[in-house]
Amino acid sequence: MFQGYQTFTRHDSIWSTGSAYWGYSLAPWIALCIILIVFLAWLLHGRIVRHRFSLEIPELAHVDIKSGIAQELPPKKERRKPLYKGVMWLLNFL
Repeated sequence: MFQGYQTFTRHDSIWSTGSAYWGYSLAPWIALCIILIVFLAWLLHGRIVRHRFSLEIPELAHVDIKSGIAQELPPKKERRKPLYKGVMWLLNFL
């Protein structure tokens, strides 16, 4: 099996060739796996929070496709932390 014990040793000819760099062949697969893991985590988060698998794309029943105008939302009231307010006051003072 493997034509002897020296197949995976240091003295095998595959380790001395310049085309045996694993980084060039593994890096694209690692990047694709990371993208896939992030996508699956997004789906799992939607399943945990909303109790259904969804890409969070609005359904046509909830979209006004006749006028194309989005409904107006009330402005958000931002409550900032005292530390943030203090830093912003100091930077504005300077």
